[in-house]
Amino acid sequence: MKKKVSRERLVMNKMHLFNIISGLIVLLILGSAIATGSNLLPYFLITLFFIFYYLQVKNRLRTLSFIGNVAILIFSLATLLPFLFAP
Repeated sequence: MKKKVSRERLVMNKMHLFNIISGLIVLLILGSAIATGSNLLPYFLITLFFIFYYLQVKNRLRTLSFIGNVAILIFSLATLLPFLFAP
């Protein structure tokens, strides 16, 4: 017999998968920015990413923290634009 899985459980599974993938992307991109000698902004963004993830897991401000994680992901991917459009 199949167990019925609640809608909230499915949403949390999708959010966890998104957070794992985006966390790897953020850590790799901002880690490379740190390695090339950047200022303190990558450290702040990585810390903010983990704070938002913790808030999602604890079910506090889940929507706001998800939007924050998406914003950090977009910001970190935007740092790759000069490499993509360089002549």
